[in-house]
Amino acid sequence: MLDHLFNPKIILATAPVFLFSLSLHEYLHAWTADRLGDPTARYSGRLTLNPFAHYDPIGTTLGLVFRVFGWAKPVPVNAAIFKWPKRDMMLTALGGPVSNFVLAFCFGALFKVLQLDAFAPGTLGKAGPTVELIEKMVAYGVFLNLALGFFNLIPLYPLDGHHILRGFLSYHAAIAYDRTKHFGSYILMALILVSFSGHFSIISRPIFFVMRLAFTDHEFNQLEIISSSLLR
Repeated sequence: MLDHLFNPKIILATAPVFLFSLSLHEYLHAWTADRLGDPTARYSGRLTLNPFAHYDPIGTTLGLVFRVFGWAKPVPVNAAIFKWPKRDMMLTALGGPVSNFVLAFCFGALFKVLQLDAFAPGTLGKAGPTVELIEKMVAYGVFLNLALGFFNLIPLYPLDGHHILRGFLSYHAAIAYDRTKHFGSYILMALILVSFSGHFSIISRPIFFVMRLAFTDHEFNQLEIISSSLLR
């Protein structure tokens, strides 16, 4: 187990993708808030793709070690500065998951290119190991970004889904919904523990549904094999 977690080849294939995906997620939160009139994130140095600006000592470290579950420091947002606080908070929250789905699409397109006959192992010569590493990185990028996107859409505080759903609620419904904040973290932890137990995953089903739609059977099988080898 430890040999796999700290395997240099696997770390090389996953750590850069994880840090970039997490950083882009937080950058889009900061950029959206800034465009909507709240400069708090910019003044806090969070309007950047620099992963060290978003690094959370616990959440990001866990993500680098376990490669699928982790988080960054939340981007500071002052909703009172927005012209339309509820709507603009919803749009700011939406920026993160959208960035992950766009990244998943980009990684998926590159993965499809790498499945062409021109990139078959026997035709690459000395470039083979490099292309194999890139293939692992993009396969991991597809799975990771779909996971981050769907996970953050869960309508539980403090996830983005909470703020997105709140934006559609009436004033009184939003106030009532806010009372669930105290329970959100506990429910979220229970969902994560159940998911890790292997009995049910609220995340894996939509991930595999999208992958089945987007990829051929051969591509899907390759994605699953590579992702499993990196995440087991």
